[in-house]
Amino acid sequence: MIYQAVKLISEQLNTYFIDEIGEDGTYVEPGNIALIESNSDGPGMGNNSNGLEDKVIATLVNMQEEKVLKNLPAYAIQQADKVVYENPPVILNLYLLFTATNTNYNKALVYLAYVVAFFQGKRIFSNSNTPIRSDLTSYSSKWRCSGYK
Repeated sequence: MIYQAVKLISEQLNTYFIDEIGEDGTYVEPGNIALIESNSDGPGMGNNSNGLEDKVIATLVNMQEEKVLKNLPAYAIQQADKVVYENPPVILNLYLLFTATNTNYNKALVYLAYVVAFFQGKRIFSNSNTPIRSDLTSYSSKWRCSGYK
């Protein structure tokens, strides 16, 4: 689910970029910013062939378990005489780094300003304000079948 969450945020942010810029394209995508120079012949981004140039890259840089919500019970009572033990859900905080890889510095700053404006307007992602993708729904139901909620 971690990849799906980062991908969903990237897609929502890309939609925001398309609305702001007025042109279709891929402006935001998940990726490893550490690989930005892995295929270049020297410093800078001039010779990259890894597809990360002139975009905003969403990179997962940290992940922490939410300790405040950890005190959920490890059991569920299904009937009056039967107790079923199950693992409580793991609630994670994902920390993303958004990096503008544009060669034009002014354009990179504008892209970063779009990222900030997007998250000022949409602080919470829920079922009501985010379209549900079919692969997330099927993935979530697989977890429910295996005992997670």
